[in-house]
Amino acid sequence: MKLCLFGGSFNPVHNGHLFYAEKILMDIKPDILILMPAFQAPLKDEKPLDSGHRMNMINLAFKNRDKIEISDWELRQKGTSYTINTVKYILSFYENIQEFFILLGMDQAVDLHKWKSIKEILDLGIRFLIFPREGYHKDQIQPDIREACLFISGPHISISSSRIRKMLKDGKDVKQLLPDTVYKYINKYGLYRNV
Repeated sequence: MKLCLFGGSFNPVHNGHLFYAEKILMDIKPDILILMPAFQAPLKDEKPLDSGHRMNMINLAFKNRDKIEISDWELRQKGTSYTINTVKYILSFYENIQEFFILLGMDQAVDLHKWKSIKEILDLGIRFLIFPREGYHKDQIQPDIREACLFISGPHISISSSRIRKMLKDGKDVKQLLPDTVYKYINKYGLYRNV
């Protein structure tokens, strides 16, 4: 089995997430792409939106998509979401994994050396699929980690969750940046207006 993990805060999930999920399904062809929102990302200071809302938005954005599974495992663990714990859970839950990838942006990849138990993750044979982010380059990734990275070609998607949150707080329209179902959900519950 070929499996890919796509984690993150998804605060909120946006069209960039959809683009890269679809691109991975087409280019890498995993048997399963697992979307897993973090309860609290280790290298991010801000506290994300309530996990129930984030989970609801991911389900709305990705519902009825083949080969995509959405997991609330990290949310149920509470506390800081360390990738090594998630990897061990996935390896114990799914049988016969021949290839295991983790999808992340270049902005996160340059900090891979700071991840808890990164050597253990690499020793497990995990590889990283890296999508481009403006202002970051693969040469910024430590050489021993770079060997475990596959770099995804394609456009730089400049959408970010932090930018969307700021725009919503400032009362700006974000309709073009979000799946329609997520846009309607945010408006329905007035999310991110007072953060």
